[in-house]
Amino acid sequence: MNLTESGATIADHMSPDRVLLEDHLLDSSRLDYSNDTFHRKIHDLVKQIADTAPKTQCPPLRALAYAIRNILLPTFLVDQTLDILILLTHVNLIYQNAVSKCHMIIYWDEQFRSRPEPNVLTLADEDSDLLKSFTKEDNEFQADFRHLINECYRLDIYHTYLSPNSAETILRLILYFPTQFAELGELDTRDSPKECMAQRLLHSQPLSDEERDISSLMGLQCAKFVRDASEYERDPNGYCHKHGLPNGSFSKLFPSPDTKVIVTLINAYLQKVEGLVWTLHRLFGSEF
Repeated sequence: MNLTESGATIADHMSPDRVLLEDHLLDSSRLDYSNDTFHRKIHDLVKQIADTAPKTQCPPLRALAYAIRNILLPTFLVDQTLDILILLTHVNLIYQNAVSKCHMIIYWDEQFRSRPEPNVLTLADEDSDLLKSFTKEDNEFQADFRHLINECYRLDIYHTYLSPNSAETILRLILYFPTQFAELGELDTRDSPKECMAQRLLHSQPLSDEERDISSLMGLQCAKFVRDASEYERDPNGYCHKHGLPNGSFSKLFPSPDTKVIVTLINAYLQKVEGLVWTLHRLFGSEF
């Protein structure tokens, strides 16, 4: 058995336990994050896969998906939302690369269907239709991805504000909405290396006008939360009186974003990317 991850070859001859672990990584529904022993074995395998991958390339999908689910399950570690965002942007790069491959494969398949050549095989109709379905859903899928990213922005800003490091909330606004809140300053590469890396990744792809408008609206909502929450904490009764609200606790007036919804969105996104990548792997042996 010969598995290749981002150009790095994993051992050809693996023990039955190793084959079983690889099989579980290919089928995320079989990963049991409550089993500490199995969890550790998966962790060690993913580390080996990641360590053998070239450092200049995007990490392998299996390692990225494992890392994401390790944060989400069994309970979402919300203080690692920034890490989730960094990981998701890498996954989306893999997705875009896979969709690009689909377009190329479909093009050449249609060329050889119209002008058959000896010894050149074309795709089975069901496989051709499957690849076309991935490309047709691309725009909608990218819109879902942007929605997911925006919801993670909201969640991270909310929990950063409530954390012991609440002073970093402004940095998060700058990180997630750099052009919208440029007057607040810039990230310092010396003080915030992870944030600066995240900013490069999160804003490396141009947005459509509609996506930019949606992102700007989310930025305004996040900034309003920070402003209103700060006002409430300075004078809870005064804030409620000013805005005509009954006196209530912070959590009642400013409920947390629903992490269950976000986990569901992330899992649906990962499953779609995994489905595309594993389809290419099944048909052509491509690994990401």
